[in-house]
Amino acid sequence: MLLKTCPVCGYRQSETKNDCAQCGWNYPVMLGSCESVTQTLNERLAKARESWQSNRYQPDSEPELERDPFETWEEFSMCLSSHLWCVGEAELDKNKYDIEASRFDIELHVKPWTKPLGWKATQYWLSLNRDEAKALYLKGTTWPVYVELELVQQKPSIKRVLIFTGEQEIVVAAEEAQVIGQRGNEGRYIDHLDGTVTDTQTGLTWMKPSVGQEWHDGKVKGKPKTMTWSEACQMNGTRFAGYADWRLPTIEELNTLVFSSTGEREAFSDKGVGGACVGNFQTPTIDLEAFPNSRADWFWSSSLNACSNGNAWFVSFDNGGVYNYGSYYGNCVRLVRVGQ
Repeated sequence: MLLKTCPVCGYRQSETKNDCAQCGWNYPVMLGSCESVTQTLNERLAKARESWQSNRYQPDSEPELERDPFETWEEFSMCLSSHLWCVGEAELDKNKYDIEASRFDIELHVKPWTKPLGWKATQYWLSLNRDEAKALYLKGTTWPVYVELELVQQKPSIKRVLIFTGEQEIVVAAEEAQVIGQRGNEGRYIDHLDGTVTDTQTGLTWMKPSVGQEWHDGKVKGKPKTMTWSEACQMNGTRFAGYADWRLPTIEELNTLVFSSTGEREAFSDKGVGGACVGNFQTPTIDLEAFPNSRADWFWSSSLNACSNGNAWFVSFDNGGVYNYGSYYGNCVRLVRVGQ
């Protein structure tokens, strides 16, 4: 079926339709010279676009997310759906464009008032061929994001997410992530399905594979690489899953990954050593749903021991303990970044 694009709102529909199903634009028969017809049409287009955008897009307004007792549910629903509401910005990074899949992953930054809408942990992207993606990127790397709202079980919900370029609407596709965690650690991690997980308690995002392993076909494969502490520090800035701000975690951050299946750990000494798991605990001492194929081994942190020259802190995922040792020894590495 051949499609045509409305010059007012950018809606695409069958070319056999005379009126736009979204904004009502039509091409009436106009008499006169080609020049006068073109001028009149352009004037009508300009007015129609201005009217459409001012009514449809609400860049600065916030919708009322609770029904007023003096309005019916139908009236409340109409108020929510009467406009597109600006919820934040989408940031484009050309390094996140997948030319084979025609997929342009975007970083979404939403406004605080949108929290009640129940944003789920998802990946967002634009489905654009190479020419479309390149044209959009060259035109701008940051675009306003709008949502279309609807009532679901008498609660405001997101029906559709899109960006508006000033000329057209581009639908934002979303892929829901999975909330995972072993028994006793249920719901702790958000799996972004790209080889990364976010810890819901700390907000930190971790690589599922250790350095040296591979993320392939949704699985962690291979064996981790061991390296000295100085070599591990050189992993800062590694590019993975579209991000280049991965780094070695501090000892405090790395310690948050320890999972004691018995629910118990030893006390730490006044020097910060200890914390080993107690009882008949699982090894490795890490959530294996979030970090499959993980090794029960020592993992470096970025923290040096200020009281012992040349020693660096690490976590032993063989028993969950925190220790420090010579930085020249070879340990495994797992990288982290702030947020997803």
